[in-house]
Amino acid sequence: MLTDDNPPAAEELRTNGSYTSVLLSVAQNQPATDDIRGLILKVLATGILQNISPLPPLTAASAVDTEDEIVFPLLQPLLTSISLLEASQQIQALVEKQVGESFLQLFSVSLRI
Repeated sequence: MLTDDNPPAAEELRTNGSYTSVLLSVAQNQPATDDIRGLILKVLATGILQNISPLPPLTAASAVDTEDEIVFPLLQPLLTSISLLEASQQIQALVEKQVGESFLQLFSVSLRI
């Protein structure tokens, strides 16, 4: 598993050119506009490349500036297409709904006791 707690996994990805080549290929792929799975895979590959950067100079992927060439071009349109006000209002409504449901469950359990 690739986590901060597992440096050997990151080092294996970083030093194995075939892994970085596949990740780079996925990150540079252009999925169809309605292909959510393809977009999610691209975001995951981009995140992995960002997490294991800098790549060793001997790999083909090392010449790619992952931040400027992959991460920012991918995430910038996604982030600018989201209304932060609308998203925060939706999150607030979901939290209020969840709290209300939890309170009702707690209240109904206490009435049975």
